[in-house]
Formats: sequence, C-alpha cells, structure tokens
Amino acid sequence: MTVTGRGIWTPDDGDNFDFTVDLGAMAESIDDAIDDVETDIEDSLADNYPPRFPSKSALDGWQPQDGAIAFVTADNRHYVRLNSEWRGVAGPDYSTTEVDTGRRWVDGKTIYGRTVTGTITRAANSREFTVLATGADALIKAEGYWRIQGPNGAKESVAGAYGGDSRGTLYHVSTVYETSAEIRLVTNSSEARTNAPYAVYVEYTKL
Repeated sequence: MTVTGRGIWTPDDGDNFDFTVDLGAMAESIDDAIDDVETDIEDSLADNYPPRFPSKSALDGWQPQDGAIAFVTADNRHYVRLNSEWRGVAGPDYSTTEVDTGRRWVDGKTIYGRTVTGTITRAANSREFTVLATGADALIKAEGYWRIQGPNGAKESVAGAYGGDSRGTLYHVSTVYETSAEIRLVTNSSEARTNAPYAVYVEYTKL
C-alpha cells in the first residue's frame, strides 16, 4: 500500500483488502456516527428551546427579532416577541401572584391579572371591604365567588345580589370596584359571616 504525503493511500498488488466488506463496514460505522450526532443535536434543541431565562428582567436583555419565543422560570410561562417587546403568553391556570397577561387595554397599557383568596368575618348587616390589588388604574375584569355565612355557606358571585322576599329585600350583595388606586371587593349580608372564604380573579391596568 502506498501512502502519499497527504495521507491518501492507494492499494498495491500485494494488499489484501476486500472493498465490498471493509468499505461496507466503514459506511455503516459512518452512518451510526451521523445518527448519534443528529440525536445529540435534537436532544440539545429539546433541552434549550425555547431559551429559558430566570426572570423577566433577564429576558428583557435579549432583543431578537419579532416572533421569538422564550420561557421565564420565575413566572412559569412563555413569552413571545411582538412589536419589539416581550408579551406574556396567557396560560390556562390562574395565579395568586400578579402576572402580565400579554394583552393591552385600549389605552395601550399592560393588563395584569391575579387571583386573591382569603376569608371574611363580619357581623350581620355590615359591609366588609377587601383590597385585591393596589397601584391600579382601571379595573378590566372581575370574576369569582364568596361564601355566605361561613366555610360551608352557599357560593355567591362577586358581582351579584340575592333577594328572597316579595319586597325585593337584598340579603346578600357584593361587587368589585376601583377607587383610590385600589381594587376592592365589598360584601354585605343580612347574616353574619365567619371565616367565609372568597376567591376572586381580577384583571387591571396600573398607574
């Protein structure tokens, strides 16, 4: 076998080389190596796409083209790049921490959302005010419930009233409203409320 300076060899008459077997085995080995590399690349892409960032502030430092997608571990949600800014992708779950819904109100402000839970204890025929969010500009949406009387009471809508006689007397009433940069839940009932649970989801813009 003759080897040139570049490492290229040519078989001599005395070489015992079976091209059919040896080149076939070599090709199979190369195919296996390519498959391994492709698998490694696919695994790497699966582990690192979309890119993950520890916080929203860290994500803001990355400014790719519109259409890019990223994941923020602190928020446990995806973001998409639109109009040169990151928009949160709305998820199916409700969160007890404030989140950017990824949507904008008619004035262009970001719409935030959060779920607030707690209990109410108040005497009969008296109002109870509960602060759901602060620093608010506009209330966009409110939904949820509170229980009349206590933990086992009937669930009343947070924006509703219930009357039970021919004179239209209101026994239970509640609403959610914004005042003084606060979003509040107010309830009133003809019956005392003792550790009456509530769960309210609100969406709002900020000052």
